[in-house]
Amino acid sequence: MYAFTLAPLFFVYFETACFLASFLVALPMTAAGRTGNSGIGISTPHSFSGLYHSCSASAVGEIERGAALVLETLARYNAADFMSPQPPTNVLTVVAIVGALVLAWYLYQIGSRKKETIRYKLRRAVIAMVVYLIMAIVLTKQALPPLEAVVVSALVGMGSAWLLVRPPTRDRRIPKAVRRQVIARDLTSKGLRWDPAKHHIDHVVPFSRGGDNSARNLRVVEKQKNLRKGSKMPGFLDFLK
Repeated sequence: MYAFTLAPLFFVYFETACFLASFLVALPMTAAGRTGNSGIGISTPHSFSGLYHSCSASAVGEIERGAALVLETLARYNAADFMSPQPPTNVLTVVAIVGALVLAWYLYQIGSRKKETIRYKLRRAVIAMVVYLIMAIVLTKQALPPLEAVVVSALVGMGSAWLLVRPPTRDRRIPKAVRRQVIARDLTSKGLRWDPAKHHIDHVVPFSRGGDNSARNLRVVEKQKNLRKGSKMPGFLDFLK
C-alpha cells in the first residue's frame, strides 16, 4: 500500500529532476549555438528534448519495476487482510459518554448540597414560564406583532416570578444538633477531639453559593485550610476524599 501511494510522488519528483537536468545541460548548448562557438554536432532543441525524454523513460521503467515488486510481495501474504483497514474504535464516543457521566455525578454532588436554593430557582422558573405562555397566547390573539409579544410576555413572566416566589430565609448559623453530628462523624469516631483554635466547620458548597447547613454539606477541617478556601466552589477531587 505504501509503495503504491509513494510511487506517483516519486515519479513527479523524478520527472521534475529530469526536466531541470536537461534544461541545465541544454542551456550551455543554447548559449554556444547563439555565439557560433558550439563544436557539438547536435542541435540545441534536439539535445534538450532527447535528455528530457530519456530521463522520463527511465523514470517510467523504475516505477513499473517497483510496482511489479510490490505485487509480488503482496502475493506472498493475505492481500485482503493487508489492504483492508480494520474499522477504528470510536474513541471519541466513549470519551464523551464517560465525560458526561462524570459531569452528571459532579453536578449531583453540588445539587444535593444546595437543595433549598435549587427548589427556589425551579419554582421561579416554572412560574415565569407559565405566565410567559399565557401572556404570549393572549397577546398573539390581540394581533400584536410576534417580536413585541415575546418581549412583553418575557418581562411579565420574570416580573411575576420575582413577585410571587420570594427567596428563602437563610441562616448561616449551624444548628447544634447538626454541629454535634458533624463533629462526631469527622473527629470523635476517629479518636480525635474538637479544638476551636485548630478546627473549623466548613461548608463543602459555600454558604454564599447556596450551600445548606445539612450534615452532608458540612465537614471539620483545619482552620488555615478553611481560611484559604474562602468561597471557592469544591473541585472534582474534593468529593472523593
